[in-house]
Amino acid sequence: MAEGGQDLKFDFEFMKILLETGIDNCWPRFTNLIVDISDGELTWKRIYQTSDSHTESQMLDDKEFKAKFKVEEDKADKITDTEKTKKTDKAEKVDKTEMVIKAEKVGKAEKVDKTEKVDKTEKVDKTENVDKAEKIDKPEEVDIILTSNYSPCRECAVKLIDFYEEKKSLIRNFTIRFSRLYRITEQENKDGLKDLNRAGNSAGITLEAMTEKSWFNVLMTDNSWLDSMSTQQKSSFEKMMNEKDCFDKVMKLFGLVPNKVKQRDAATSKDLTDLLAQDKKTQDSRLKQIIS
Repeated sequence: MAEGGQDLKFDFEFMKILLETGIDNCWPRFTNLIVDISDGELTWKRIYQTSDSHTESQMLDDKEFKAKFKVEEDKADKITDTEKTKKTDKAEKVDKTEMVIKAEKVGKAEKVDKTEKVDKTEKVDKTENVDKAEKIDKPEEVDIILTSNYSPCRECAVKLIDFYEEKKSLIRNFTIRFSRLYRITEQENKDGLKDLNRAGNSAGITLEAMTEKSWFNVLMTDNSWLDSMSTQQKSSFEKMMNEKDCFDKVMKLFGLVPNKVKQRDAATSKDLTDLLAQDKKTQDSRLKQIIS
């Protein structure tokens, strides 16, 4: 499997790994990662699997991923240049108006007429500048959702924080979802999640355990994974999604016990909540010691 996800397929087996991790002692020795980037509509999607490097590192090194943000940065630069031009034009117009006002005080009535003309010119110029600004593409703040069977390790957590700090002007929300916490008995991985959460408190990074709703979104946002299924299975799935107990039926389609998936997700949520709550308690205690 080549890095960057080129040879991977978003198929039934890829989805099943995400769903079954942590259930009945199923602990895959690799990570599957789905990356969704949207500005209201899905604009970029890629999948990764652990090979010589971790999936988050593959994503950050992916040329297409970098190119996606280069486009948004170019749009932002155009707007910045336009804003600078508008400020320069405005400053020049203020200078002209001040000259006319001085002329008024001297009593030169003919200069008053110029003031009226300048006022009219300003209005026209402002309208032209607004029209020009509107024609320039504005950079869309994007939402990034990472969906994985394991939470990021410490090393990947640091890289994700660095990436966010560099690109945060282009990112509206950065959500990291997972089935299970990765080797959470190891202190460095606990610290990695704590660091991500602290960054999220002052930024837009959110850590989440998977839920019925998030699984539904993964399955339906891009259902190309159905292509690897038989015609009968596709038909069954499409029918299930219109029924009230669709989640349970879809889990059975993957050969999973629905309650076990729900229990796993609930356990992951509790483990994450407990870890972050403990960290907050520690941080609050240190802050009190500093203040006192």
